[in-house]
Amino acid sequence: MGGAKVERLCRRSPTDIQRHALLVRYHSALWRPCLHQRGGARDSRSRAQGHLHSFQPQGPFDLCLALARLIVRGILEDFPRVTIVASHGGGGICETISRMDYAYELQDEAFFLGPYAPMKIKHSPSYYLKRMYLDTVTYNQPAVKMVLDWIGPARVIYGSDAPPLTSLKPRAIKLIQDLDISQRERDAIFFANAARLLKLPVPHSDEAA
Repeated sequence: MGGAKVERLCRRSPTDIQRHALLVRYHSALWRPCLHQRGGARDSRSRAQGHLHSFQPQGPFDLCLALARLIVRGILEDFPRVTIVASHGGGGICETISRMDYAYELQDEAFFLGPYAPMKIKHSPSYYLKRMYLDTVTYNQPAVKMVLDWIGPARVIYGSDAPPLTSLKPRAIKLIQDLDISQRERDAIFFANAARLLKLPVPHSDEAA
């Protein structure tokens, strides 16, 4: 098995809580990547009251919150070898991580925001974000650039949402091709990072084409 897909919810409870620690420990021990996906479409649609336009931001919001919980609940602190791969560019986590950082830095000064105890992390939240892998299913240049700025091209993986939405594939490819990055970094995003993550031979760009 090359890895596992982990939904935002497992038996209707967040995957960061203690009862699911065995899953994380298993993948950490085997050095297998965990793909952290947003909740199922049916779950998100029901909470968005069935309206498609309401559903579109719901999924990324769920994913962003799930990744934030993985960070502050100390999962990456307790299991430093676990590899998290998140879809949809982290669902906006790169935009909100600075707020998490300043909350971590202020702590007692920001007591009115609520309790921080128990503090389960030893570094700022962005430290743990930079240990994750995020894909490029962001649909726009500013968002994918923010992902690159935060975690670097060595931890970004090409994604397209195709299938099932096959018409998105050309646009997803163009999104990466239009980035102002080196060809080596572009190759890393398109195939080399994923190959290394899954411990597969890393092809040269001409072989991948």
